[in-house]
Amino acid sequence: MTMPFASESPLAASLRLQREDTPHAVALVTRVQGATAAHPGARAVIGADGIVISGFLGGGCVTGAVRRAAAEALRSGQPVMVALRPQAALDAAGVPAGETQEGWHYARNGCPSEGHVDIFVEPVLPAPLLIVLGRGPVADALVQLAEAMGAPVTQTTPGQSDCAGFDWADALHDTTRRDAVIVATQGSGDREALRAALASPAGHIGFVASRRKAEKLRDRLANEGIPQEALTRIQAPTGLDIGARTPGEIALSILAELVASRRDAPAP
Repeated sequence: MTMPFASESPLAASLRLQREDTPHAVALVTRVQGATAAHPGARAVIGADGIVISGFLGGGCVTGAVRRAAAEALRSGQPVMVALRPQAALDAAGVPAGETQEGWHYARNGCPSEGHVDIFVEPVLPAPLLIVLGRGPVADALVQLAEAMGAPVTQTTPGQSDCAGFDWADALHDTTRRDAVIVATQGSGDREALRAALASPAGHIGFVASRRKAEKLRDRLANEGIPQEALTRIQAPTGLDIGARTPGEIALSILAELVASRRDAPAP
């Protein structure tokens, strides 16, 4: 559990947690109406365990709704806008407490003051990790380009042409659904690396291979008992279609695909 630092401001607390790669949410009061202990500009930092680490938003009338919003923001990775309203205001608007409309999550303000409070809750999550399995011109170019962009990246390879018995899963034991795995084994342990990637929770699995080779490996993995639903997680050929030919261009196309995916941008 994250312990609060009594003298920390919300900004200082958030910066410290970011340095520690600790997930948290920052809540900001953006608007108030009527009598309420909250005031515009008030901030608070909420940990993944729901504890308010720093800051003050206006007491118990606000805290419960903000904790729920912080949990949702950390789960989805997207900001949550909270509209805290007294029951009479919710009834007048025809909006039940707990419902989301036009991007606003409505919650009931049970305090006697019956004020209106709008709060923006933003998740602050560790940067997604790029895990490259294998070594070769494309894999090495991908690592170099990711590092140049400041992206956290690791590369795992047995360092030998014979990968029999190599435990690819060991490189993925701390993987999260926000991370990406790129299999660039080039024939040295392709199937084993793909099996390990599919066993991980990684949100993106890319395979540096031709479409024909990828289909053959999918068929082989299916015959070994891996469900078709799981096999659809493999993106192959990986990378946006930008006409890439050289290892550097292929690496660029892979990173472009990852950026587009994380920003929900349409492919060109």
